[in-house]
Amino acid sequence: MARAKQRKAPQRPRQRTPRSVPPMEYHVLLRKLADPDVPEEELKPYIETRPTDRIAMAPALLPNENVTFNEPESVNARARGNWVLGTLNAAYRNRRLSLFNQRVAAKDPRPIILAEGDSWFEYPLFIKDTIDHLTSNYTIFCMSGAGDELGQMVDAMEFVDIWRNLRDERKLNVRAMLFSAGGNDIVGDEFGKFLRPFANGQAAKDCLDVNAWKAKLATLLDGYGRVFKAVRKLDPSLPILVHAYDYANPLPSQGLQIPPRDGWLGEPMRKRGYADGPLQREIVKVLLEEVNVAFKSFEGKFPGVHFVDNRGIVKGRWFDELHPTDDGFLDVAANFRATLRKLGIK
Repeated sequence: MARAKQRKAPQRPRQRTPRSVPPMEYHVLLRKLADPDVPEEELKPYIETRPTDRIAMAPALLPNENVTFNEPESVNARARGNWVLGTLNAAYRNRRLSLFNQRVAAKDPRPIILAEGDSWFEYPLFIKDTIDHLTSNYTIFCMSGAGDELGQMVDAMEFVDIWRNLRDERKLNVRAMLFSAGGNDIVGDEFGKFLRPFANGQAAKDCLDVNAWKAKLATLLDGYGRVFKAVRKLDPSLPILVHAYDYANPLPSQGLQIPPRDGWLGEPMRKRGYADGPLQREIVKVLLEEVNVAFKSFEGKFPGVHFVDNRGIVKGRWFDELHPTDDGFLDVAANFRATLRKLGIK
């Protein structure tokens, strides 16, 4: 899958390590990030993010002042150019691959699922996302990446090769595919393209540039259709679970807090003249309602596709503009789990 272009993190002065946090060598941090047996809380004191450093719209994990570069392995890693934006994110994603391989080696009885998607399936370190909550019940090969756009996934079709390897080489029985995409395609600067300039008295539905929005929605539907067709070539009956998010949470300017909490919804609306408040929320609701209705229609058009309706699930439990808190994601995961169990996958 295509990932956002990486660049070297800027050098900064090293700070004195607080006595309450023992220093950790960089190469050790990389190893522990990829180890599912190491609690994530143990790693957070060594990670920082900055509003200027993102991978697409996701926060980039960076080593903070508690990470040292004294041992040869750490020095060599930095000399090889391995201290770049996205390196720690990649190490963190490997946690799930390691857990998957551990369970397969141990012949764990939990059903095997393939997951491809965006930050609702893979948010680095700071939130327990949908897949984090589902791993207690399922052995999940997760290919997802925060910030990934549907176009990237469709162009790469990486899941095709992964699935073939799992099925044909490793002789594993993949029971379902979870798919989450489209959110990154319609937020940020792109979001402003769907808005008409503010005018007094407009209802939320009248604030959308109908032609621009219909064109984008058609692109999303086409991308999903291509994914479904690719899956059906591999397996004519495998269940595919999709969703279209809950009604997101536009925020007043937060100054791009760390980890970034804003800049995807509220900011592009302010640039088009829409003040913070109820109208912003209504615009987002109108847009996401159309996405949900369109994605739900997949059930009647593509055999074996199941729509997981997450509208109204989060109930105000938002971590930022786009992502639920741990508890919010817990209920999102419960929605996916309920659908899987109805299909006999439990």
